[in-house]
Amino acid sequence: PPRSTLFPYTTLFRSPKFDQMLRDFLDHRNIFIHKLSDVQGWDLSTPDGRQVAEQFVGELAGLTQKVFYIFVGFIRAWQKKFDMAAPMPPSSEEFLAEVDRLYAPLIDDLVFKKST
Repeated sequence: PPRSTLFPYTTLFRSPKFDQMLRDFLDHRNIFIHKLSDVQGWDLSTPDGRQVAEQFVGELAGLTQKVFYIFVGFIRAWQKKFDMAAPMPPSSEEFLAEVDRLYAPLIDDLVFKKST
């Protein structure tokens, strides 16, 4: 059977806004993991430094959530498009219901309807 990859679909949902969000997420993640000293003002021993840390970590958490939901939405839309049933973690029904309601249809519209 012919081999299929996700590459053609992932390039269809790329946009300047999405690309910027991914760059921001990766930059924040890399700074957090590898070089917190690059965050100007980060100092957990002072109130001002902790405020800087809290703001940086809050931005990273927000970007992480957006990226995560978009990719899970992509996976869910892809599963539905190709009629795939994949095992999901226990107790994930509420989370997946939200992804299916908000993100998978968006990905379906942006990616799969463009490719047909």
